[in-house]
Amino acid sequence: MFLWFISILTLAAAAADIIHYRRLRRRGTSARNLRLFVALAAATDALPPVIALTDALSRDNTTGFMLFAMWAFWVWMITVLPRIACYFFPIIFMVYNGIIQSAQPIISYNYGAGLMRRGRKALRMALGTAALCGAAAFGFTWLCSPWIVGLFLTPDAPAYAIAVQGLPWFAAGYPFFGINVVTIGYYQSIERGRLATGLTVLRGIVLMTFCFLLLPRIAGVTGIWLAVPVAEALETLLLVYLLRSRRFAFA
Repeated sequence: MFLWFISILTLAAAAADIIHYRRLRRRGTSARNLRLFVALAAATDALPPVIALTDALSRDNTTGFMLFAMWAFWVWMITVLPRIACYFFPIIFMVYNGIIQSAQPIISYNYGAGLMRRGRKALRMALGTAALCGAAAFGFTWLCSPWIVGLFLTPDAPAYAIAVQGLPWFAAGYPFFGINVVTIGYYQSIERGRLATGLTVLRGIVLMTFCFLLLPRIAGVTGIWLAVPVAEALETLLLVYLLRSRRFAFA
């Protein structure tokens, strides 16, 4: 019976995919990437209805069908469940993006004018604002995790308990994420483009891959949720070191 609930929820995910598809078209995404997105979204969204329909038509409880159902269900879990975090995460990113985009003209102007003290003051204000917003978002997510998850899943869904438990762990990275976005934007403002690009690649690919490979082996499912926060925290430690060093501080 729970498969029917999953199928209904997957329709909601499909509706979100349609909205995202329209956004990609407006952004001028290539036809090849659009086709790839449609194929992946359709494949994952179709799994639960296929299982439920097969079960309804065959009434087959053999080992083969149960293995197929378990495999398809877990594929759905690892492809659809993370969308809860992914749909909520852009809201947090937009806040940080607004902070650094507001600070970048001020920092770059004072950098070009040689007014180092005013540039540092703008950076400190941006970092403080990002850290405060990140802490507030983390607290809100931690306290309201059941309500946030309830926007995407019903309490009857098997993935509900997993998401309620894991989303606060994922949200622990919000303060670090804000600091990282602001600091990388700061380096862009002072003509350190290569450094900013390298830090972005380190944060978004290298550290993420390392944490996703290591932490699940140590902490299991919790390690999956913690992979992004730990990667962000490691990046923050590096950025603190860079900002305190003369070579990479405000020029």
